[in-house]
Amino acid sequence: MGTFKTLNIDVMTLQNVSFASDDGFDTVLEHVDFNLPMDQNVVVKSSNPVHSIHFLQILAGQKRPQSGCVKWNEKDIFSQEATEFVPYEMMGCYFENQRPHPKKTITEVMLEAGIDAERMNELVDQFDFKTHLNKKFSELTYEVQKTVQLITVITKGPQLLLLEDPALGLSEHLFLEILDLIQFGQRQGHLRHIFLTNHHPTALRHMDVSTMHIEDGLVYFEEKDVEAKKVFNF
Repeated sequence: MGTFKTLNIDVMTLQNVSFASDDGFDTVLEHVDFNLPMDQNVVVKSSNPVHSIHFLQILAGQKRPQSGCVKWNEKDIFSQEATEFVPYEMMGCYFENQRPHPKKTITEVMLEAGIDAERMNELVDQFDFKTHLNKKFSELTYEVQKTVQLITVITKGPQLLLLEDPALGLSEHLFLEILDLIQFGQRQGHLRHIFLTNHHPTALRHMDVSTMHIEDGLVYFEEKDVEAKKVFNF
């Protein structure tokens, strides 16, 4: 694992990836060969919002394509043969359908994520969570739950960050604090590659983002400040 920790994720590739949900009736990707944009913040969009979430789940290894694979640096990182790789140590993920055990406290969630006590205390002060520390997770508001989970995955400092609608349900103040954490991590050389979905009307004005589109089984990438879309697979 120590060797794996030193690996830089420099290239991420979809190789002949096909994925369909709903027992094969809803095509998300169809035989896609695609080099993902790296060292950027990329918002993933689709006319069917579920497709953009499925795309993030494929990148996270939480959904396996029916064909093809996801490669990091030319290696099929979710293959059973890739025993020298621990991709989950290199990525941080937030998905709306995932929550810690309802009886866990904020302190337990952060410590179990590997955040040391000193850093945890700094985060508790920054986000004003002192009054919530001893509450069960199920007793926290949605906003506090989501903020704690975002803090946890960001503070671990992964190279790859996958976020489902990080701004949705958060006050502008809290979301800006989350962005400060991201920018702090990026200045330290972490969080190099960020892919997210977004359905918040104003959140993206606070971020420097490129855009990917998932439509009709294809992937389109929209360069910054360029109106025309480039098709990477046909």
